[in-house]
Order: sequence, then structure tokens, then C-alpha cells
Amino acid sequence: MLTLLRAFWDISLFRRGPEHLPTSRFFLGVAALLLIAAESLVVLSLYPLALLVPILLTDLALLAAWTAASLAWARQLQRFEPTLAALFGCSAVLQLLSYPISIALDLQQRILPLVLILLWSIAIYAHILARATGWTYGAGVCAAVVYVIVSFEAIDAVLPET
Repeated sequence: MLTLLRAFWDISLFRRGPEHLPTSRFFLGVAALLLIAAESLVVLSLYPLALLVPILLTDLALLAAWTAASLAWARQLQRFEPTLAALFGCSAVLQLLSYPISIALDLQQRILPLVLILLWSIAIYAHILARATGWTYGAGVCAAVVYVIVSFEAIDAVLPET
């Protein structure tokens, strides 16, 4: 498990790319489970249990659809499994980093650290997508920003109105 987390950490630090991960449904499943576990910690620290499954399903399905669409557009769909595994795994790393912030700080104190993690996630997603598709890093940033906006809107649609 430490080797797996180290691989995702290295990708998160831009030392490696998704091409360094195996093309394997099993590995993709392990990365998905890692993300589900990490994201569950954060979601449950912020929302009631009843929202856990809708938020997780929305997040994972949207990330998978966005990855497939991006790779199909670039005609690199054969890179789907390692690319999505990299996105799932790096997202899990970021969730694990944001968890202590979510539980230890009040709303005003956690805004800046969470914004920095969000910016880092955009950079990571851009890095992964650029490496997987052959696009420039700038194109990867544009795609990542669009994904983040759509993701926030989709998650917001799942949350009850307050």
C-alpha cells in the first residue's frame, strides 16, 4: 500500500506521470477504493451520512466521464485505466491532506488551505491529462479548470438547499 501511495505522491509532485502506472482494472479498482475511503472521511466531516453515497457517486462518475471524454478527444482512449487510476489516486492523496484541515479548523480558517489544495489539484489534473493526451500543459490546465467548475456544480446539485 505504501508503494501505491508513493506512486500517487510522486505524480502529485510532478515527478512521474500516469504512464508509470499499470494498465490494469484491478489497479484502477484499488485506486478507486482508496479515493472512496479518503473522500468518505472528508465528506463525513462536513455533511450528514445520507449525502455520502450521492456525493461519492457524482464525484467518481464525473471524473471517469471527464477522463474518458478527454482521452477520446485526444484519440488516446487506450490510456484510460492508468490515467483514471492516477486521477483517483492523486485525488485520494489530496483528500487525505485536506481531512485534517476539515476537522481541525473552523470555516474561515480552512478557506485558504483548501483553496491552495484546490489549485494544487488543478495543477495535478493538468499534469496527468497533458501527459496522457499529449496536450500542452496549458490545455491541460484549461480542461482541469472546466472539470473543477462542472464538478462543483454537480456536487452542489446533490446537496440539499440551505
